[in-house]
Amino acid sequence: MLNYIKSYRAIMIRAKIIFCSQRKKDFLNHFYGSILLFLT
Repeated sequence: MLNYIKSYRAIMIRAKIIFCSQRKKDFLNHFYGSILLFLT
């Protein structure tokens, strides 16, 4: 039972990291898109 909780927490942490990096990537894409629009 304890093992199950531990692995569940590990999965949640990994999911959070993936989600955060995905959000960061989206933000950077948006940011660079704005700069390119401004420059052209």
